[in-house]
Amino acid sequence: MKRIGVFIFLVAIGLLILPLPGLAQARPIKGEVVYLKVPTSLFGYKVLLRSWNCLTAEVKPSGDGVTVNGQVGWQTMAFPPMTEHKIRMIKDNSANKDWPSGSTTVELTLSDALTLRFYFPKGQAAKLFPQVFATKDEVDPYRANIYKILAAKFFDGTPLASLTDSQKHDLCMFANVTANGSKMGAVTNKDNLYLLVDIGRDTVVYNDLKLNQVQRVAKIINERLLAVLKAFTIPVKDELNIFGLKLEFLIPHKSFLDESAEPSNDKLEIYAPIDLILSFADAEITSQEFIDKCIVIVESNRISVPLASY
Repeated sequence: MKRIGVFIFLVAIGLLILPLPGLAQARPIKGEVVYLKVPTSLFGYKVLLRSWNCLTAEVKPSGDGVTVNGQVGWQTMAFPPMTEHKIRMIKDNSANKDWPSGSTTVELTLSDALTLRFYFPKGQAAKLFPQVFATKDEVDPYRANIYKILAAKFFDGTPLASLTDSQKHDLCMFANVTANGSKMGAVTNKDNLYLLVDIGRDTVVYNDLKLNQVQRVAKIINERLLAVLKAFTIPVKDELNIFGLKLEFLIPHKSFLDESAEPSNDKLEIYAPIDLILSFADAEITSQEFIDKCIVIVESNRISVPLASY
């Protein structure tokens, strides 16, 4: 039975590798708007200049699909971002320290200080591009297919395996779309069951000279995580037998005095009980009271976070 289950899982992955039938495919054309399928955790990070860095991915053919940075089965390693990007540049490469020789670079906008670079074997960008990017019409069907497989991957063997398909879909949608997360699962803390959402890594590299660790955490909680925690009231409107929500997030930082230095990452973990989230969402407590009652951990050490500190 176990071998049959593995076979079915691999067949499902194989189906996801192929472009969706009946829909127009994403094309590598300058100015085209496309939607990213590749989980952000698979990207490499390249430091170019203080104000211009990029996330990199090398795409190579593999059977009917592709590998991304050497990874097979990358479609089910984490949630697909499905974020919108515009193609900024397409370039055939010669030998250069910034890209593989004999490849085609497709560069896409990500932010003012960060870009996406995909490297394809020369002459194969048009063929392989739809494997890693979708059109707008492909976004919802691709997500739906991925959710069915990832729900089984994340929840089987945990107390959350007994949830209905609808509940699992809602939790996947929350983790992927609302929280902009990469992975999810179930964890326990002090014998209490939490839904875990890994939000991945911030695309911003923080300057150690301007913000210390606590200030970085306060900024991220204020500007991003409070909204995610409050939104968790929607998927838990039905009884899920979950005590709370745990968020994990990597915060890149370095001293900008060293332009070429690779950033370090602080791992932020927040445990938030559902009853506390509901009180915060109903404006019964302030954001500071809420965070003070949550468990906030950075690099394995519990910390106190004054939200007005940055």
